[in-house]
Amino acid sequence: MTPQDETEKMAVQSGPGEQLRLARMAKKLSQEDVADHLRLRKQSIIDIENDAYDHFPAQIFVRGYLRSYARMVNLDESTVMSSLNILGIKDTKPPRNRISTAHPGKFVGERILRWLLIGIAIIVLAVLSFWVYHRHEATKNELVIPTATTSAAAPADITNSLPLVNSQSVTQKK
Repeated sequence: MTPQDETEKMAVQSGPGEQLRLARMAKKLSQEDVADHLRLRKQSIIDIENDAYDHFPAQIFVRGYLRSYARMVNLDESTVMSSLNILGIKDTKPPRNRISTAHPGKFVGERILRWLLIGIAIIVLAVLSFWVYHRHEATKNELVIPTATTSAAAPADITNSLPLVNSQSVTQKK
């Protein structure tokens, strides 16, 4: 019997966790080594080796972890997956990050676009307000409204602006 035939026979007799555990022990690796390499917690490796998959969020994660573990210990991935299928594990948990149907059409892109449009509207209103205010100030400074003090000062200004004539020239003309 070849090692491949023994692995296939072992797949029928045991679950994928047992196969992975035996292959890990044959390579003289600890559970911590496997956990570090796969970037999983040690408890996850223990659960995989005990075929206790109900602690994982969804079956898709279990399948990915088993494939990675099988590659690490040089086991045939298809053999490990077929033994998982023989166990008949069903995915009872829905995926956690499912798109919410409570607000259809509310995606991140729409939210960003909405806030961008609100920001542009605020900027346009600020610029328009600034322009109107300064336009009003400019027209207010251009308008000269006569007041009582201005009209009383006018005759004094006129007499001061007339050329001085000496009194002799005025008397000679008489």
